[in-house]
Amino acid sequence: MSFSDAVKLATYYFGEPRKGSGSHVAIFKMPWAGDPRINLQKGPGGKAKPYQVKQLISAIDKKKEMDE
Repeated sequence: MSFSDAVKLATYYFGEPRKGSGSHVAIFKMPWAGDPRINLQKGPGGKAKPYQVKQLISAIDKKKEMDE
């Protein structure tokens, strides 16, 4: 998944990101207790790092369960 698509998807579900250091990092706060975050970093070829995409998909699934 491209970094820009991952950021768009995360923004849709979790709102605007807090910018990390540099333009290649976006940090999203999750809407549940504690201090959970999803960090997205641009990897080689403009793609999001695969393990971060998996974390994002898991967070989206959790949010959908909470909204039901």
